Amino acid sequence: MPTRVELEGGSEIAQTVEFLHGNGIAVVAHIGLTKQTFSRSGSHRIQGKTVAQAIEIIQHAIAMEAAGAFALILECVPDRLAEIITSVVEIPTIGIGAGPHCDGQGLVSEDMLGLYDKFCPKFVRQYRQLGEDIKDAFSAFRADVNGRHFPGPEHTSIAGSAWSDSLSEKLEIGSEARGKVVRDKVLSAQISKNI
Repeated sequence: MPTRVELEGGSEIAQTVEFLHGNGIAVVAHIGLTKQTFSRSGSHRIQGKTVAQAIEIIQHAIAMEAAGAFALILECVPDRLAEIITSVVEIPTIGIGAGPHCDGQGLVSEDMLGLYDKFCPKFVRQYRQLGEDIKDAFSAFRADVNGRHFPGPEHTSIAGSAWSDSLSEKLEIGSEARGKVVRDKVLSAQISKNI
C-alpha cells in the first residue's frame, strides 16, 4: 500500500509537498481551517470571508495541485469559495464544512458520533450521541472489574489440570505459588528453557 500523508498549509509548504510527491509519498493538502489556524484563533471561524482571503486560499489550492498533491481538503470555507476551487483544480476536493460543491464530504468521526458534549461546530451534523453511551460503558466495565464480575469463565481461557500440573512441576512450585517465587526461579535460570 502506498504511503500517504495529510499536510496542513498552502503555498508555504509547496516545496515540502513537491519533495514528498517526488519521492513517492502521496499528499493530501489541507487548506482553510487547520489545526494551526484554530490554535491561533481558538475558534472554528470561517476562513476566506474577505475577497483578499478567498483569493489567497485559491492561490494555495493551485499551489498544492502544482506541487503534486493528489487531493485537497477544504475546511470551513464559504460554499461559493469551495465551488470555485473545485472548478479550478483538477484534483478531488473534500469538504469539511465547505458546502455541497466539493467532490466529496468528510467529518471528523468524533464530531459526527457526538463524542464531545462541550462544543459542536456549526458545520457538523451529529448522527449519534455516543459520548454518554461510551462513558456509561466505561463505568460499567470499571464496576464489573472492581466487583470481580469481569472477566468471568466465559471470557477466560481456562488451563486444563494436566497442563497446569505440568507447568507447576516444571517450575517446582505448588498450586498456590505466585509472584516473586516464580519470578526468582525463572530469572535465576533454575528452569530449563525447553519447557
